[in-house]
Amino acid sequence: MTTADIASINVGIDVGKDRLDVYVRELDTPFSLTNTPQGAKRLAQTLQSDVIERVVIEATGRYERHFVEAASTVGLPVVVANPLQIRRFAGAIGLLAKTDALDARLIAEFGAIVSAN
Repeated sequence: MTTADIASINVGIDVGKDRLDVYVRELDTPFSLTNTPQGAKRLAQTLQSDVIERVVIEATGRYERHFVEAASTVGLPVVVANPLQIRRFAGAIGLLAKTDALDARLIAEFGAIVSAN
């Protein structure tokens, strides 16, 4: 399946001090980049597409800043989500495991299900 086959794509980003863990929900594609201005710019350019419905990133207080700035430069629809809402969503769907890759996937699911309503 390619992006041409999909009407809309939801992306989740788990932010760490040094790394951005990314999950593209509809393509079932995880990857990571460094959390630097250059890494954030590269990610924003990679995600730049007409089929991106939303990119959800967890509010950390500061570590999400590089990506949010880069995404706004290229016009990506970014949602900065409250971490407490994402944790409650995880509990509601019974997702108890905690790794950065799983968090990115969870954030993408949160975006697709909760943000769409």
